[in-house]
Amino acid sequence: MTAEDVHAPARRRIAPAELLVVLPALNEQDSVSRVVHEVRAAQPEATVLVVDDGSTDATAERAASAGALVMRLPFNLGVGGAMRAGYRYGYDLCDRHSAKMSVPNGWRLEDRRRAGLRLAG
Repeated sequence: MTAEDVHAPARRRIAPAELLVVLPALNEQDSVSRVVHEVRAAQPEATVLVVDDGSTDATAERAASAGALVMRLPFNLGVGGAMRAGYRYGYDLCDRHSAKMSVPNGWRLEDRRRAGLRLAG
């Protein structure tokens, strides 16, 4: 995947000081909008990239409607492949390294805070 493979309302270069949040998603149409809004509330300066990992539902459309950049993979690569595609996007745009945080499906930002996890930045 390259930056040209990303479908978004507006393309722009990510400034070096910005945070890129990569969210892999497979058939998450019911929760992706809420998650994007929660990330934006917690990290308003962050660029949110949803990597649609071959979804067959409206995941990509709902993520884009929530204000995320969306990278659509043509078929399911698994969470590792989706994360690598997102990292590559960030690397291609600004030549920086990424960090990841994995949490169980369905967790909200408040759940992560209660569990003592914090967002990388």
